[in-house]
Amino acid sequence: GFGKNKHWVLIANYRDESLIRNTIANSVSVKLGLTGMDTTWVDVILNGEYVGNYQFCEQVRVDETRLNIYDWSKDAEVIAKAVYNAEKSNGMTKNDRDKIEGMLSEHLSWITSGEFTYQGKAFKIADYLDYRSNITGGYLFELNKYVENIDGKTDISEFNNATGMRIVVDTPEYAVTNDDMMDYVKKYWQSFENAYCSLDGYNSDGLHYTELADFDSMVNYWITNEMLGNYDAYGRSRWVSKDIEGLLKFGPVWDFDYGFGVKEAPATANAWSFSTLDFTDNLFKYWIDDPYFVLKAEETYWDIRPYMQSLVDDGGLIDQYNDYLNVNFS
Repeated sequence: GFGKNKHWVLIANYRDESLIRNTIANSVSVKLGLTGMDTTWVDVILNGEYVGNYQFCEQVRVDETRLNIYDWSKDAEVIAKAVYNAEKSNGMTKNDRDKIEGMLSEHLSWITSGEFTYQGKAFKIADYLDYRSNITGGYLFELNKYVENIDGKTDISEFNNATGMRIVVDTPEYAVTNDDMMDYVKKYWQSFENAYCSLDGYNSDGLHYTELADFDSMVNYWITNEMLGNYDAYGRSRWVSKDIEGLLKFGPVWDFDYGFGVKEAPATANAWSFSTLDFTDNLFKYWIDDPYFVLKAEETYWDIRPYMQSLVDDGGLIDQYNDYLNVNFS
């Protein structure tokens, strides 16, 4: 019943002996209206050997069945096919088509220039199809203070706002190869930061931060992380997307192994868990200084409170997940 896709993740939940923190967080966020990633539990057997219980989950990525925003990789595919269909009579092969698609995916200057060079020959995209680009969207960002990912892979397209907050352009991964795209996202994020850091919520251009980011997603994203005590959320595993001519949209939530009052994280289960921490990458400390944001957050809290109560009630979702795991995977 999950959306068709080639990309999936197996999450070990190594720090979470209950195995349900990520699943509960996803359920709460979806109840609040955020985009969620479909997930279930599986036992993994590798080469005949049982290696543990894992969370089988959709990967956070741009796709019709995931974050359904403009997908620049499809443009690369369409352009490569159009050029191949027109040039195959001149000797272009399917292998050339695939190489062009790969090249266009890694070198994005064509998005604004309208042309590219392959094997020393210049190709104007307009000669092969009606193509107009709009660089205002099709972006998936990760706000991550750490310079290298867990697998040691260095991010390709990244920048820092004036406060020092590090922003990675996860998709398109090679946005850095197009100066216009990188200039656009840098200016947009800085405009947003200038607004939410200001005393009245407006930047020097007279734009309120709610004119630059989807306000409901900001509140719902923050309250999911805060209510569930996700200490990691001050500096990593935070996802934000932007569609063409759209606003920044926060979510999906991700990575709650340091949530729910876990003893390894310096946070408490009955107070502000991370939002007041004075770290460079903790944008939430600015949000909760705004009475407008706090008022909306309070309204949202009372709306979601009955659902939160139902989670911890006898026979509630936590009990259901726990029983399911004990019956099926004990």
